[in-house]
Amino acid sequence: MSSKVIDLMIVGAQKAGTTSLKTYLGQHPAITTHLGGEFEYFVNDMVFKGGLENAWEYSFPKKLDSNTVVAKSVGIMYLKEAMLRLYEHNPEVKLVALLRNPVDRVYSAYWYARRKGMEDIQSFEEALQANPDRFGNDWLRRRCCDYLNRGRYAEHIEALYSVFPKENITIYEFEEFKKNTSRICNIIFSELGVDSQNFQSDKLRQRHNASAMPRYAFVPRLLNGISVPNCLRTGSAFGKLRRLKRRIIKWNEKPYVPVPMEKETRKRLIAYYRPYNRKLFDLLDWDDNLWG
Repeated sequence: MSSKVIDLMIVGAQKAGTTSLKTYLGQHPAITTHLGGEFEYFVNDMVFKGGLENAWEYSFPKKLDSNTVVAKSVGIMYLKEAMLRLYEHNPEVKLVALLRNPVDRVYSAYWYARRKGMEDIQSFEEALQANPDRFGNDWLRRRCCDYLNRGRYAEHIEALYSVFPKENITIYEFEEFKKNTSRICNIIFSELGVDSQNFQSDKLRQRHNASAMPRYAFVPRLLNGISVPNCLRTGSAFGKLRRLKRRIIKWNEKPYVPVPMEKETRKRLIAYYRPYNRKLFDLLDWDDNLWG
């Protein structure tokens, strides 16, 4: 298979351990993955119009260490057009999705949006009620802050099934992934035809994308507001610019543990997601009591 073909794509869900999974898989010597947290080619119209060659050049290492390529783009799970683009890229691509209790996921997503300067509302409850249309043409904020929709997993999984063969899609539950990380990674290695004996299990202990908040709130907002024209999104120079941006963001962040969700809010969210969860459990043949 060509070196510029993705063999496995982690498609979601947002805030469900996908960064850790991508990092763990990418530590295997027989797997190559992109340098940043997301490979946005399929979900970002501007990047897509610039072509795969450009996106690949500033996202992946210049010299691939292997012919097995793993990528992550959690927006694919929520965007039918991105699914179709990925299918056209490689109809045989393997997909992995991690699903987290939607009540916990939505709370984590809100704090992540605050961390990245995408959410200005200081109250979680008020943010849940706010319409994503408030962000206008800012597609990234509209999607990331569409909190409730991103936990209605069944409809998104059904969309995946409508584009890709079911046998190419593997779905794991977040807590299961945390408890059985090594086993799940070895299953994925086996599906990719990669020898798991070369993989050191002690590399699975580090947590990635842990909760944080900006020291200076204006920094992520400023960086988010910088739009690079598509004609400049080429070559190693743009890759260096992206890496500089990530360093600045990392420097500006400090560890932060969000306060527990209000009990009444949790009760309302449990009730809200109950019918959607039932549909998902039927679809995947999961335990009806998985998320309480």
